[in-house]
Amino acid sequence: MKEYLATNVASAKGVYLGVPEGALDPANSKMFPMLVVQRVGGGQDPSEALIDLALVQITVIGKGRDSKGCYDVTADTRDALAAIRGNTALRSDVVAWGAEVNNVSYSPDVDGRPRYVILTQVTAAAAS
Repeated sequence: MKEYLATNVASAKGVYLGVPEGALDPANSKMFPMLVVQRVGGGQDPSEALIDLALVQITVIGKGRDSKGCYDVTADTRDALAAIRGNTALRSDVVAWGAEVNNVSYSPDVDGRPRYVILTQVTAAAAS
């Protein structure tokens, strides 16, 4: 998912699996807005097929108090997720058939830094 979003969400300054150390330091403002991608749940499809139903959390973290930039990256991320249909390559060894956005919430940090959280279920399998 990280590679797919890095390629398809050009408005994000970076896509990470966790918040990089020191990123929240005001001197590192050029790293924002960023995406942080984490698998938070899911499991195997109950059919006999080897299909993964991954629950993925994508956190969009904005720069300073720039909520417009953060909102725009969130919209671009949702568009990229909506484009996952049919046989979409997420990586060279993983294909996805769909990504369903379950929830989008706005959850700013205590210092006012904008942050959106997108929960999506991704249906994927190993590429053949």
